[in-house]
Amino acid sequence: HQLRADKELGVTSWQHLSELNIDIAEVNCDEDKDALEVALKAIKKRYGHSIEHAELDQVVERPRPVGRPISPEKGETTPEKGVGATIPNDQYWSTMWGQSYLKMPEAWERLAAFNRNPREVTVAVIDSGIMIEHPDLKPRMWRNPREIPANGIDDDGNGLVDDVFGWDFVRNSAFISDTDGHGTHCAGTIAAQGNNGIGLVGVAGLSSNVKIVSLRANTVTQILNAFTYCARMGIKVSSNSYGFNFSTPIFEQAIQTMQGFDHVVVAAAGNHGWNNDDPRNVRITPCNAPSQNVICVASLHNSDAMSWFSNWGATSVDIAA
Repeated sequence: HQLRADKELGVTSWQHLSELNIDIAEVNCDEDKDALEVALKAIKKRYGHSIEHAELDQVVERPRPVGRPISPEKGETTPEKGVGATIPNDQYWSTMWGQSYLKMPEAWERLAAFNRNPREVTVAVIDSGIMIEHPDLKPRMWRNPREIPANGIDDDGNGLVDDVFGWDFVRNSAFISDTDGHGTHCAGTIAAQGNNGIGLVGVAGLSSNVKIVSLRANTVTQILNAFTYCARMGIKVSSNSYGFNFSTPIFEQAIQTMQGFDHVVVAAAGNHGWNNDDPRNVRITPCNAPSQNVICVASLHNSDAMSWFSNWGATSVDIAA
């Protein structure tokens, strides 16, 4: 059941995520971790009969290459153009060895040959935000069909006002931006508009049925809110290019619950250069989460070998690309 604010314990608000059956308590401790630990113990003591598990919110880590740089012989090279397929005219196509290696132009042409109108697929990019005015991404942005832009009303009744392109759970705002660039990069990899003479092309190619929604999140609780948004809005796929190097049973429970909403969590293996299956290494979540709806992805370089920075794991990692 939904708990309420408890000023005696320093709890200023409770938020109940009904889809995940998780409560989030906001505690006023001026970011003093010791004080937070004391508050957490007090909450457990008072509400222990109602709480299955409790943990502190923490900031996530976005994968960044670490360690030595790629040597010249393993650097990016201009790809072969492929045979029998139309090459996109995007500005930086010649540097996109990954798309060429996967023979994506051939795949796009074969898909177009089916002459079908596939249903729209919406991918939630749970990340640092998205530059929604970027010319490669603007035509691929999802628009909430039940929300009227900038009218100051929660038209669709999901608790968020004017969430036309998604939501910023860091600032609790409908204003979508990306000051980091990581989310925009991931969104482009998924669905950057192809054959428009500029920028790059995403794996969606020329397909207009793939849309992206921006859900900005930096902490565990913010990501839980992003998952709740996906459940409420019927979004079936999310890109999760981040990781936790700490134990979070509540988050793993949430991923398991999302399986009931037919939601697939595509996750990064991590950029620590270690085996995620080795118990001596830090457990990386969501990659190591045991749920069947997690697809954990490692990184390859253009020699078809594991990137020097990528984590791996025969059990935890599902695919490399």
